[in-house]
Amino acid sequence: MDWSRFDAAWERCVVVDVETTGLDPATDRIIECAVLVVDRGEVRRTHSALVNPGRPLPDVITDITGMVDADLADAPRVDAALPRILDLIGDLPLLGHNVAFDIAFLEAEAHRAGVDLASRGRPGRALRDRAVCTAAAARTTRRTPGRRRPPPDPRSHRGPAAARTQRGLRHRVGSWATAVRARGPLARPAPAARAPSRL
Repeated sequence: MDWSRFDAAWERCVVVDVETTGLDPATDRIIECAVLVVDRGEVRRTHSALVNPGRPLPDVITDITGMVDADLADAPRVDAALPRILDLIGDLPLLGHNVAFDIAFLEAEAHRAGVDLASRGRPGRALRDRAVCTAAAARTTRRTPGRRRPPPDPRSHRGPAAARTQRGLRHRVGSWATAVRARGPLARPAPAARAPSRL
């Protein structure tokens, strides 16, 4: 893990989280997306949108998320929801737990909607090129003696979808901010700490 990338991203970044109908970006669809714009550990802007996938939700997704088809019936389709999401992301670094999953779905949905991602950021700065994965950071800290471990993804699947996603992301950002402040300069590793349990 390149900790300089993590520290640089933390100055100003976007935390993104998507819920989907499944695991395959080629065939599955986004049903919810939340974006938090973070500046020095503080959440400055938030946006959460439900998305109508144009198909029934699989039972397993309802079991995981608590969402049912009626929750998404009046939600916009992805081509209407994407512009706001991508405008918030801009050309900022994307920070997330297993963020490659979220990016793969955003890229696939943009492709299907005919949205040119290159026109919404600096040339050569694709979403995946500016991603910083906290899962990779967590794996690194588990293998590095003396490195404080960033807390795991506390994703919660209880309550109304939009509120749940923003609540989970806000908790995650707060936990990361605490971990970063406690870790201090990279040259002065902090003692290992027990991570909070999942919600």
